Amino acid sequence: MVTRSVSRIVDHTITIHPDHVTYGADCLGCDWKIKGESEPEPVQDACMKHTGKSGHRQFRLICQSLAFVVRKGER
Repeated sequence: MVTRSVSRIVDHTITIHPDHVTYGADCLGCDWKIKGESEPEPVQDACMKHTGKSGHRQFRLICQSLAFVVRKGER
């Protein structure tokens, strides 16, 4: 029995949807979190306010986005 296979290479690209980017932060010193902001500045301001109230200075900054993989030439 002869098995045949066909291989083809298709170029793909990944794109980030600009309307689906959210920012957040987690304090590494306690359970404080901020999530779901559409711009990074409110997250940075909230982190600085949290530092002023708690003295905690280390944060995990989070940027989440929706991405699509498409064949090159498709939309």
